Amino acid sequence: MNFYKIPFVFITVLIILGLEFQAQMKLNEILVIGLLASSIFIHFILERLNSFSKLKPLFFGVTFTFLGIFLMSMSQQSSQNGSKFSKTSTLLVEIDEIAPTNKVWRKALCTVNQIIDSNSVVDSEEQILLFINAKNLTQGDQILVNASVETIKNKNNPGEFDAQRYWEAKNIHFIGFVSSFDYKLVNHTETSWFGRQVQKTRSYLTAVLEEHLSENELAIAQALILGNKGMLTTELKTSFSKAGAMHVLAVSGLHVGIVLFLLMYILKQFPSVFSKKSALFTSLIVIWIYAGITGFSPSVLRATIMFTILSLGIVLGRKGNAINVLFFSAFLLIVWNPMIIYDLGFQLSYLAMIGIFTLYRPVAQLFYIKNKILRKIWEGTAVGIAAQLVTFPLTLYYFHQFPNYFMLTNVGMMAFAGLTLSIGLLLFAVNWLGIVANFVGVILAFCLTAMLFFIQFIENLPGSVAKGFEVSAELVLIMYCIILAFFLFKRTRKVVLPLALVSLLVFASMQYTRFENLSTQEVVVYNSNELIVSIKVQDKIICFRKDKDKSIKEANYLVANYEKIKPGEINMQTLKKGLTKVDLGNHRIELNYSFNGLHLNVDDSTYFIRTNHRIVENDSVRIIDMPYLQNNPEHIQLVNGAFVLKLKH
Repeated sequence: MNFYKIPFVFITVLIILGLEFQAQMKLNEILVIGLLASSIFIHFILERLNSFSKLKPLFFGVTFTFLGIFLMSMSQQSSQNGSKFSKTSTLLVEIDEIAPTNKVWRKALCTVNQIIDSNSVVDSEEQILLFINAKNLTQGDQILVNASVETIKNKNNPGEFDAQRYWEAKNIHFIGFVSSFDYKLVNHTETSWFGRQVQKTRSYLTAVLEEHLSENELAIAQALILGNKGMLTTELKTSFSKAGAMHVLAVSGLHVGIVLFLLMYILKQFPSVFSKKSALFTSLIVIWIYAGITGFSPSVLRATIMFTILSLGIVLGRKGNAINVLFFSAFLLIVWNPMIIYDLGFQLSYLAMIGIFTLYRPVAQLFYIKNKILRKIWEGTAVGIAAQLVTFPLTLYYFHQFPNYFMLTNVGMMAFAGLTLSIGLLLFAVNWLGIVANFVGVILAFCLTAMLFFIQFIENLPGSVAKGFEVSAELVLIMYCIILAFFLFKRTRKVVLPLALVSLLVFASMQYTRFENLSTQEVVVYNSNELIVSIKVQDKIICFRKDKDKSIKEANYLVANYEKIKPGEINMQTLKKGLTKVDLGNHRIELNYSFNGLHLNVDDSTYFIRTNHRIVENDSVRIIDMPYLQNNPEHIQLVNGAFVLKLKH
């Protein structure tokens, strides 16, 4: 069978359906193996019979669906040792990745080799997330850890990032905090030769950027060129997010495409040294090395696999369907790591490419522009529109906001990203040429400064971002069904008109929910070890927290997330001892803070937020326990999620 004609679109979709079915149903492993073996056997028999030709496609699909169920079953089986963790366990872990930043607590992805208790030693392959207070640890170190490990759980605060789902997508279910006294270095395992060379190259390239850039410019360059987002500040992330340019800070297919184009262009200038085939193979080797340096993210792997297959097709004289090749790359990544289907980068990357492959041409043909420069600008804009049309349901679901000037951002960032990446690669090439390198470094710094100025300009435009969207998973599915139906029946007027009506109803539903969020009035007590209370009335959010660094940082983070779904002007207030009255028109709200906790009087209701173990005996007062106080089930427990009290309009 011709490889390029294998229907990987359908194969990949069927495997994903199988993965999701097993994720929800959790069938027995032996049953799963039996079903897969039976379907393969029946399919094998049917292939040799001519009388049951109609059943062949059915069992073809069933086989790949069962393959998806099997892959998810194996993935679930690989992370069962975590249930054996206990507060008294000592863990022998090996550091797979560790943040290169100089922060006090360094994020490290580790593999547990052994779980050591007083009476047993259990081998394990569980991956865990550790935050370690250590500056001297590196990748490959084996350490004994005495800190307790807990299951990763969401705190269920409004607008909170779904950390549990994010880490489950990486097959990581446990987290621990390791102080400088809670670990001991026992060994160091050298990575492979290739791994060491990649690490050395990454360190060298990082040092080159650090030599010529500083602060924000360095942070953006490291993210955009090398895929290291560790230096990005909250302010930078917020600016890029509001402008709709966060994708530029993640090395993706755009970056891989630029690197491949530049390499092919340069090598073609030396036809006596590089033939077309050798130039192509050399370029492919370099982009695979670049993918390794940037961390093999899903979007980079997708682009690298796609370019490799399409390029090999050109060499072999065979043309492949681009969207089929796209799904083949997804097929490879899913077989390698089934949990990757839940990775946000994987989802957005593939949806964006599906949008570009299917919708770019219809969008580009909406307008014909004679001027060559303006036509190129419009074509670049059409690419952004096509990608945005397919990804926007998911971005609303995850981020609750929409960048209104994304088309303007897209045009500017395509130019800036290409220019910055090209000059960055040139800097790496000429770094040994002192004065020349300094000159190139100055140009790179100027480009990065101009990019940041452009982003901040977009961010500060009136109405740059629309917030307040709360979209359910069911509504996301409906929107994708509508998009698919439009694509399949775009020329059938009898179908298009009802679809347009359904789309209008969906849009009205989202806007109605958003309007309710904009006008909501409520009091929120957050699930945090710091006492943080916010009050929202119409377009204002007043947040009370203690006047200390930890509380201020935590409050800023929590209220910023809250403001995405319940937009309003944020006003931070220090929580002072004694009585504080809040004047909000029709509502009477009083906060009486003392050593024992906070009395919260809201209109005719009274609550007491308990901050220590003091017993409060008052039947007229409802008691709210801080997350670290969980000994009374009759109280409202913040450990289960934020307490939200709706105010009447």
